[in-house]
Amino acid sequence: MECVDICSTADRLGLSDNQVTALVSATLKAGGADLDKFVISTSTTRRNRMLTRYHISQEYMAAFSEDPPKYAALHWDGKMLRDVLGSDPGTTSETLAVLVSGPPAYPEGKLLGVPVIDSSTGTAQAEASMDLLEAWGLTGVITALVFDTTASNSGVHRGAAKLLEQQLDRKVFYLACRHHILEVLVGAVWENLFGAPAQRILGSSTSRTFGQILPQTTLQPCPSDKNG
Repeated sequence: MECVDICSTADRLGLSDNQVTALVSATLKAGGADLDKFVISTSTTRRNRMLTRYHISQEYMAAFSEDPPKYAALHWDGKMLRDVLGSDPGTTSETLAVLVSGPPAYPEGKLLGVPVIDSSTGTAQAEASMDLLEAWGLTGVITALVFDTTASNSGVHRGAAKLLEQQLDRKVFYLACRHHILEVLVGAVWENLFGAPAQRILGSSTSRTFGQILPQTTLQPCPSDKNG
């Protein structure tokens, strides 16, 4: 289980330590190997997989440090996910995806990490994001913050954006995603026109419902464009 290719493939396929151990054992046995000559156990598999992930991450960080962006925007967003690395894989944990983007090398973003945090508060998100910035040596290049407009992010006193700006000790651009605010506006328009929906999921009405709303007698086919 010290093979990087096996560990990486197992991670991509989402295999558990038990599944990887069983697969490796079956492969060795099919190849005529004596299993007594190998150290095969779930705990050994887990240690080697964690060590392989660490080495791979160090290689990525070293390559990144050779050509870091001169200016970068910091992005982060949290989500409850199933814990696949902790002591209790059946539970869900609050995780935070943190990345930076900046031309010319990383216009689409570079993932810095996905740490598990204790809560979704602005303080927890700011601390986790700052820890990753320091680990990657990027505290001096951040010029903008990209975040959802939730209270934990955009709060004027304890929001993650405000806390990060304070820790960076300089003014940065706030590039807030406004879709949360627009959802409120669209919801108000919908309720004013059609009444409060039974389930507040905008745009989830069936085509039959829309067919009853649209005037049937005035519908005309779209004219074809001869030019293309």
